[in-house]
Amino acid sequence: MQDSIDNTLDDVIGDLYEEISYMEVIVDNNTSDNIFCITFTVSAQPITKSNQLLAHGKSSSGRPMFFIPKKYKDYAKLIKHAAVEAMHGISPVKGLVSMDIAFYPKDKRIKDLPNLPKTLCDAINKVVYTDDSEIGEIRMWKMLDRVNPRTEVIVRIDTEHKWWDQKRIQ
Repeated sequence: MQDSIDNTLDDVIGDLYEEISYMEVIVDNNTSDNIFCITFTVSAQPITKSNQLLAHGKSSSGRPMFFIPKKYKDYAKLIKHAAVEAMHGISPVKGLVSMDIAFYPKDKRIKDLPNLPKTLCDAINKVVYTDDSEIGEIRMWKMLDRVNPRTEVIVRIDTEHKWWDQKRIQ
């Protein structure tokens, strides 16, 4: 039974890798703010990190042992792969990070909106930006799409400012 479930999951994950949408990197050199902008889409059901840590027995010291399921790890790899492709070989960019993220789950069972960006931010850390501590703003939306579940991402990085500069990226 477990082999059947694992094989089905492998088939689904394999399909997800084929559905990655590659977008473009846009560097706006016409502004004094020097804003670096990248967009990409991950064509897969959004998965939250907070619900993927599962206890699995206890260690010799009596503390619970946790593991991250393959489904989550594969989803994080899918996000990272889409971001790497969208970066076109550009190194991670340092600066004030602003993100717009639209989540399109296929059903209403998807978890709370505040839990959704953690997986994405962890997966693109050191790929798109140098450190996720540089994120100063995240705007998020969650809308149902039963036909085409996906996550659409726009990352803007102001290379002249830091999050504590109180400058808001427009």
